[in-house]
Amino acid sequence: MNPMDFFNQKKDGGFPFNQAGTHFSPEYLNQIKTMVKQYNSVMTDDFWGDLNGLTGSYKKEKVIQMLPIEIWENKDYLYLSIIVPGLEGLKDAKLFFQNDQVLILKINSPSYKPAGAEILLRSETPQQMYERQIQLEKPVKTTDYSSSYQGGILTYTFAKIQKSWNDQANSQNELEIPFDF
Repeated sequence: MNPMDFFNQKKDGGFPFNQAGTHFSPEYLNQIKTMVKQYNSVMTDDFWGDLNGLTGSYKKEKVIQMLPIEIWENKDYLYLSIIVPGLEGLKDAKLFFQNDQVLILKINSPSYKPAGAEILLRSETPQQMYERQIQLEKPVKTTDYSSSYQGGILTYTFAKIQKSWNDQANSQNELEIPFDF
C-alpha cells in the first residue's frame, strides 16, 4: 500500500491532524499508528541509501560489543569465565566488588595487530575500556579470588561463602519488612 493512500482515504482528504477538536478517538489513534508503521516500513536504511545514490554500499553494520560470560560452580568455588580475545595480560582486566554477589568488571580490550600489519581496515572487536556489572548467583569472599588468562578466556575463581548451620537457622528466623517509599 502506498503511504499516501492512507491520506487520500480520509473524508476531508487532508492530513490526519486537521481533524477538529482536541479529543482523539481510539480509531483515530489507530489510524495514526498505522500511518507511522507504513512510514517506518518505507523509510529504511535501503531507502536512504538509494536516495543518496549509495545503493549497495550504504549499509550500517550493527556490531554488538559484548563480552560473553559463563558462571560455573563446585562445592567450594564459583568460576567466572569471560571470552576476551587479544588481552595482553591480566593487567588489562580490573575487578571491583559492590558487595559479595555483585561485581564490576572493567576490561581494556585492545586491537590485536598481527606482525607485519600496518593499517587497520576493519574491526568488529571492542577497542576501548569495556565495563560490565555481573550478578553472581552465590555470595563469594571478595578478598579470596584468583585469575588466569589462557586461550582468549579470562577466568576468575572465587571462594564461596560457606554458611554454617547456625547462620542458616538464623536466616530462616529473620523477618524481612519491606519498606514502601
